[in-house]
Amino acid sequence: MTLNWFIQGLSVFILSGCAVGQKFDYTAATINVDSLTPVHSAAIAVLDQRVYIRKGDKDESFVGLSRGGYGNPFDVRTASGLPLATEMAMAVVAALKTRGIRAEAVPVRPADGLSPARQALLKDGLDRAMLFTLVEWKTDTMMRTGLEYELTLDIFDRSGQRLARKELSGKEVSGASILSAEKDAQKWFASKVTEMFQDDAIASSLR
Repeated sequence: MTLNWFIQGLSVFILSGCAVGQKFDYTAATINVDSLTPVHSAAIAVLDQRVYIRKGDKDESFVGLSRGGYGNPFDVRTASGLPLATEMAMAVVAALKTRGIRAEAVPVRPADGLSPARQALLKDGLDRAMLFTLVEWKTDTMMRTGLEYELTLDIFDRSGQRLARKELSGKEVSGASILSAEKDAQKWFASKVTEMFQDDAIASSLR
């Protein structure tokens, strides 16, 4: 009995230590854009519309929760301290540049709706404007990591006409341990964006 209590206590201690102060680097997500027939230039923005961000309950760098041994939650934030939307936009820009696209990240605020965000994207007159909207994106880690997500990609031409839209939502659970939580988050983000880019309507709009 004593040994069991010791093992349980040790597990709680280890989990609590792993849970505190976690940070995820979304700029390191490797997005596959090999299927794209690229346009010359594109403006990219990620609009964070998560309810708790818009209400001010969490700051823009919030990416999810990491739980200690008793399930007590600790906030997980971006590695850079920048908004999650900024790190995600940086990852998309980096991927598009590998295809020779002149890609530029455009900052937009959670308080902005679709119309102001679209106008910000069109300001520089690039060939395409890509607007990712985060309705939900939150990881939750204890022994394993889960993800709840809902995001949309809108493609606009330089006049502001919407050419295509793709929506994704759902939940994921990793089969790995708490130690791979950041890599799981990066992998999920990369796979969702890759899936969007591989959508027929999205791919056609970027030609």
